[in-house]
Amino acid sequence: MVMRVALAFRAFFAALFRKDAAERIEKALQTGPTAPVVPTPVSAPRSESKPALAAKTPTRSEALTLLTVLQRDSRLLDLVCESLDGYSDEQIGGAARNVLTDAGKALQRMFGLQSLASQGEGERIDVPENPSPMRYRITGHASARSGRVAHPGWIATKVDLPQWTGQRDDAMVLAPVEVEAGS
Repeated sequence: MVMRVALAFRAFFAALFRKDAAERIEKALQTGPTAPVVPTPVSAPRSESKPALAAKTPTRSEALTLLTVLQRDSRLLDLVCESLDGYSDEQIGGAARNVLTDAGKALQRMFGLQSLASQGEGERIDVPENPSPMRYRITGHASARSGRVAHPGWIATKVDLPQWTGQRDDAMVLAPVEVEAGS
């Protein structure tokens, strides 16, 4: 609360004595907290000869970008969101095989997925002292320092999501409407 009061006083006096600050504060109050505010340095007023700041690239959640790639490359959303009631298990299995293969390729390309443990399922593994809970989930006797791998885990070796460059109004779109023109 004290920080906000101090900020309010600073904003009041900045708006009172500096036109550029008043304009930015007014814009922030009109557009709400989502509009990016780029501060101008206090020590040097902005000169007309300096280039204007480049417009900020529109952004959206990386999770939505990931879902978009999985839909585009493998039709994952079609498989998990559409009703499967009218299809046989064989038809669903055939479609799922292609979707899962293509989704795996997309995930591998973006994240470089590898097994976290070098041992395979059923093989013995030593557990380090004070193991990270992100790397080891120990079941059974939690104090034991070795056991058998029930699942080797996964680790990403990179994160290479495409940069989204769409319009703000389209930030939540995961897949476009597909239209067969002239049909």
